[in-house]
Amino acid sequence: MSIVQVPAPDPDLLGAIYGASADAREWHDVIDQSAVFVGAGSAALLSLDTLDPGAYSVDVVSRAIRERMTPELLAYWLEHLAPLDQAGHRTLLTLPARRIITDLEAYGCKRVDLDRRPDCRFLIEHFKLGRKIAARLNDSPRYFESFVVQFPAVLAEIPAGAIAGMHALLPHLAKASELGQLFGRLRERYAAALLALDHLGLGICVLDPRRRVILANDEARRILDSGHGVHVDARGRLGCRDPDDQRRMAAAVKAAELDGAAGDTRAESVLAFRRTLEGDPVLLEVSPLRDALRELDADDGMIFVHLIDLDSATQVGVDAFATVYGLSAAERAVAELIVQGLGNREIADARGTSIDTVKTQVGRLMSKTGTHSRVLLVRAMLKADPPIARRGATTE
Repeated sequence: MSIVQVPAPDPDLLGAIYGASADAREWHDVIDQSAVFVGAGSAALLSLDTLDPGAYSVDVVSRAIRERMTPELLAYWLEHLAPLDQAGHRTLLTLPARRIITDLEAYGCKRVDLDRRPDCRFLIEHFKLGRKIAARLNDSPRYFESFVVQFPAVLAEIPAGAIAGMHALLPHLAKASELGQLFGRLRERYAAALLALDHLGLGICVLDPRRRVILANDEARRILDSGHGVHVDARGRLGCRDPDDQRRMAAAVKAAELDGAAGDTRAESVLAFRRTLEGDPVLLEVSPLRDALRELDADDGMIFVHLIDLDSATQVGVDAFATVYGLSAAERAVAELIVQGLGNREIADARGTSIDTVKTQVGRLMSKTGTHSRVLLVRAMLKADPPIARRGATTE
């Protein structure tokens, strides 16, 4: 299977993708456009919360399936065939994020056996759909989502260009999915998506393309006013005091523009800014954003900035983190102390163990989470369970 060059996603498709992060209703259009871009007959977005094994679901499917799926066909699929399909997608749990695999790899079978599978025969007979490729969108062991595209049954082989098309789309679909999980949890507790962000214990800013801050939640304002290397300047723009940091910031914002040159838009840039050499840094995650819900009086070309002050990360919970990464009781206790800002010597004193034992436990934490620093370790904790205040709780 050769890989060929395909055009990068155009601004309209990228705008639709990032708009879906704020308004889940737009995912149907995104899936249809993505199938066309890849050259497939249909596409689907599937999800699984590993803390709730029964939560496997096909969240969005292409019009090619929606328009032909009768209630009777759906009932038959759910009762008899969905478990077979689910088993194939669980293969993706063992693979790195955005690793593309074919149906033959997912099911561990040959082409002749694939055609005999009841779930595959069902899709061929009723929807004229055959071969598939799929990829896991994110690297979270908790919120597992996969993107699947399926080709017309008349094609015996997967088109080579489809692999390149998937590679171009996956970073953006993954970031939009991650943001959508955050906004979705906010919508479960509050009426709006963007304007409920004061209830989030992480800093959130929305910028226009000129880096002007058009929305900032309480935690973001606290971080920006606290003397870190990143702040809001006299013209209302997000800026950095250090010239080199300023250039990095400007490049990250430029790379997140949805209306830039084709192929230039990046799904995410992660920057770190230190207030002092000794203190923990503030992390900035810069991503594209589109205001699909029209909650802001701004153009579509906006930038989403996630600010994490690691000196004040005490709101981070470790319960979900410990569960999804399979931590031992000792590793969980060490993770809690890392969140509190303790170093190895302080953790050893607090737990009554040797510093070598703590170093080993921290090393195991990093190995299990695929991180290589305490900064990224805390970031992994935040992604496992973002700190959202309960309704009625104060944010002070």
